Amino acid sequence: MWTEILFAFIGALFGAALALVPAAARRLRALRSSRAARRRGDLLRSQRVRDWLLTYYARRGVALFTADINGTTTTIPVIAPDEWIFNRRLEMTADWPLTQRPAPASPPQPDMRAIRRRLRLGTKLYETSQRSLYLDVVQPDEDTLLATRPCRYFALASSLIALEDETFAGAAGGWWRRIRTPVRDRFLPGPPQAGVARPAPFSVGVLAVFAVRTSHSYEIAIQSRSGEVLTAPNAKAVIPNFGLAENELAGHRSKLGIIGYNLVKEYLEELFDYEELIGEVLERRHDPDWFLNFPEARDLLDREPDGMLTLTCLGIGIDCLSGTTTVAVLVDVEDALFGASLKKKIIANWEVSMPTPGSPPVQFIDHRDSRLSAWHERAEYQPGSAFALALALPELRRRLAGDR
Repeated sequence: MWTEILFAFIGALFGAALALVPAAARRLRALRSSRAARRRGDLLRSQRVRDWLLTYYARRGVALFTADINGTTTTIPVIAPDEWIFNRRLEMTADWPLTQRPAPASPPQPDMRAIRRRLRLGTKLYETSQRSLYLDVVQPDEDTLLATRPCRYFALASSLIALEDETFAGAAGGWWRRIRTPVRDRFLPGPPQAGVARPAPFSVGVLAVFAVRTSHSYEIAIQSRSGEVLTAPNAKAVIPNFGLAENELAGHRSKLGIIGYNLVKEYLEELFDYEELIGEVLERRHDPDWFLNFPEARDLLDREPDGMLTLTCLGIGIDCLSGTTTVAVLVDVEDALFGASLKKKIIANWEVSMPTPGSPPVQFIDHRDSRLSAWHERAEYQPGSAFALALALPELRRRLAGDR
């Protein structure tokens, strides 16, 4: 009898111990993830990541972009050869400077272990039925600058995570520790060769400098990015700020071009928090343009026929940290009443950090304001946003001078 009681007691203890093991393991993983997230944040804030990237490309003789923002000039980790800088009006219905190619026979697959690892760091990641676009070939023909192909978003995120993880390891290592960089050495050692397909899927995105005319100047929408975003968490950035997705749904293509379609969609999501509605409802729709009838979308698009809304492509650059090919676009709304109304209606989504006293989630900053250059001097911008601002500000000054 006593033997049975003893074995029962031991069994109960053993069972309780086994029950505690998964909980302890989860707490340990959470602790490690929290520590890793803090370490990554420290590396970004201390500029060690930026400095590591500048050193990597300097050693290979690759010229990086020198960004001048209102008189403050510094080199940023963006690859942008001179031939990628231009000034050309974009039509909302045209695909230029992009073209879409069909998905490859063997589409790139995601690394779900990397995805889960990044989720544990607090990054918000999800997919929709619309596939994301990745860079296939630079300058596939005389007129088109970028040829893209579609794939699952998690496949793009996997490439970005692999490149970033390698970079953070390099930035964290001391001079005595040689960090191998096989991902960057293979996929982003410098500007891609024209006409040569890239061997891994890296995103194509748009950084829109959203400028609204006032009675005497221009104001630019600037956000502080949330810590939950995959690219450039907690950085200053322009808005809208997005990767490109297909402009078709259920075999039906939008009447808008790739950039125009994504711009309006992200404008609604990022500035009016339509993300959940669009993300869930879009997958049950056949018309990709159904959200163009939202009042906020119509309020914006109705200004295009009169020339009060224009889009200008200013250049293309590659963000060296994320590997994203960035199209810098100036969105110019020549209507002071529109800007005043927009400021009252904004409901920023989760990609924008929570407001603080004296700092709304999205700020409208005069294009001559010293804060724009101060953030640049302190390297607080997402690199692609600094690239886009450096190209947009001279154009805004030119337009303002032309009105005098």
